[in-house]
Amino acid sequence: MYVINKTKGDEKSDIESKNFLKINCAGVAVGSYERFRGDCRIFRPEGRNDWQIQLVTEGVIDLYDGDVHYALKSGDCFIIPPHVTNDYIYRINGKKRQTVGYYVHFSGTAAKELMDSLGVRGVAVFRNVPGDAIRMFESLFYSRRTGRKIASLGTLLRIVSVLSDEAKFLPTETEKIVRREADYINKHYTEDIDFDVMAKRCNLSRSRFTHVFSDIFGMPPTQYQQNLRIEQASELLRFSELLIVEIAQRCGFKNQLYFSRVFKKVTGVSPTEFRETDNF
Repeated sequence: MYVINKTKGDEKSDIESKNFLKINCAGVAVGSYERFRGDCRIFRPEGRNDWQIQLVTEGVIDLYDGDVHYALKSGDCFIIPPHVTNDYIYRINGKKRQTVGYYVHFSGTAAKELMDSLGVRGVAVFRNVPGDAIRMFESLFYSRRTGRKIASLGTLLRIVSVLSDEAKFLPTETEKIVRREADYINKHYTEDIDFDVMAKRCNLSRSRFTHVFSDIFGMPPTQYQQNLRIEQASELLRFSELLIVEIAQRCGFKNQLYFSRVFKKVTGVSPTEFRETDNF
């Protein structure tokens, strides 16, 4: 995984404006295999001095708020307040896969009041934002390129207005229980996991458990476990001299042939090709 670790002061746009409302920066963030050769994590441990709104337009972004994990799909949106840790990952599966987010950072004396109107106190997630939001972001980008500051601010307010019509995503008790099971997978992904037993611990049928899990993480639990194995295998291929058969065993695969088949399905290349062509 490629990690971009930023501290306060690293970014020129990271300011706490004394204006009524100011857009510090806006644009399109693209995580692609060609650029990062795998997932790309944005990590700002101290956060920024401004607010961030980001809309996922393609792929999956994994957002972390402390122990809480959100898998955000195209059409989902998140808000991060000032001085709050930024920790999110642009998921990239295979050479042709990419994840794209439209973002805007803003500050000003009215910014907190604006977010208070949404009920935002901490990290907030909005699911299935209407398609108009994409056009609004693109309109905001155009206004900024053409130097129309008032129009840009007006579009920002329209984006906030769209979000105000959406119910903020808050985890139910069932979702909290399922998240705990995901933590179990995170710790035991190399082992054989009985997902029927896992569903019973949540007092859910296997199909209902899979449905809830997929809603939260953007994939069924079997794929979630598989992705963890492939991610670990990728790290070992990059940074160790272990034989491929040893890597397969360490990551929970019973034989090298099956491991190679799954690895190529997920990444688009065989383990040998991945090791030979990786430059990181």
